[in-house]
Amino acid sequence: AWQEGLRFNADVNGHPIVMDVPERVGGTNLGSIPKPFLLAALSGCTGMDVASLLTKQRVPFTSMVVDVDGELTDSAPITYKNIEVTYQIDAPIEFAEKAIKAAQKSLDQLCGVAYIIKQVVPLHFKVIFNGVELFADTVTPMPVMA
Repeated sequence: AWQEGLRFNADVNGHPIVMDVPERVGGTNLGSIPKPFLLAALSGCTGMDVASLLTKQRVPFTSMVVDVDGELTDSAPITYKNIEVTYQIDAPIEFAEKAIKAAQKSLDQLCGVAYIIKQVVPLHFKVIFNGVELFADTVTPMPVMA
């Protein structure tokens, strides 16, 4: 719902989100611009998948951070032209392969946000396990469903 100026509030399942733009472009900077919420949704979706998969496989991970970065186009409409997901996972080294497979499974089969994004934007990912990059790949694009 519009609040004032360029600020909007959204209710997502009873949780408020504030969207705004910086003062330099006419806003009050009381919230994020909307586009990064797409990246946050991808981070949460795939992060929850990977945490669930690793827990079910009894992988004793002690830390997981999922960073999502997007490269923007230069002209309007400004959209993401490339998105990269980085999983930073800490666990005993013998579980590295399970972590890589969990990330791949999430992005290829489970995460609905990734599925939507792959329709229009190349999606890449890497797994950093105990501080060492072990894997980097491009997720297979999905055919557009009619």
